[in-house]
Amino acid sequence: MSIFDTLLEEHRLIRRYLNNAQAALDMMSEDKLPDKEFFELGLDFTRLFSDKYHHYKEEYELFMLLAIKKKGEIDGQITALRDQHERARNFTSEISNSIEGYSKGEERHVSKIAEYLGYYVVMLRQHINREDHAFYPLAKATLSDDEIKDIEAAFGRADKKFGADFFDKNESMVEKMEAVLLKQFGDDYT
Repeated sequence: MSIFDTLLEEHRLIRRYLNNAQAALDMMSEDKLPDKEFFELGLDFTRLFSDKYHHYKEEYELFMLLAIKKKGEIDGQITALRDQHERARNFTSEISNSIEGYSKGEERHVSKIAEYLGYYVVMLRQHINREDHAFYPLAKATLSDDEIKDIEAAFGRADKKFGADFFDKNESMVEKMEAVLLKQFGDDYT
């Protein structure tokens, strides 16, 4: 699998998480509050898979090499993508800060989770679309086969660090999130 196929597959899983997050937001708009477990799983997925694994590979492998190769030509685009990653981290932190209050039914924290999760979902969907349809094709057209092999090696080191089954574990985490919503909301969720 090429580095671009790998990144697209990771985006597929992140989109699946975002679909679950949107379903939770839809329930919340009807005053149906998902269990705290749903948000705890979402925070784990976001911090581990999206940020430490996927975004790391983009920021420190793909973006850096592309910035060097393009000699400043696309620094603005790279900065914008990195800024969106940082904003996602901030949204995640705000959600985390409100979990306990949410679990006690405190309206302020319920509202904060809905607000920041909503921001996260909208921004990340746009972000992924931009990467999939503009940035990755640019990278594919710009990087040489040897440079792509170097990035593949770096991705391999990341896989080794996190474990060969890391993707599968995170896919299972997203499935658990779906199960939490399905158990709690049944047909309203599907």
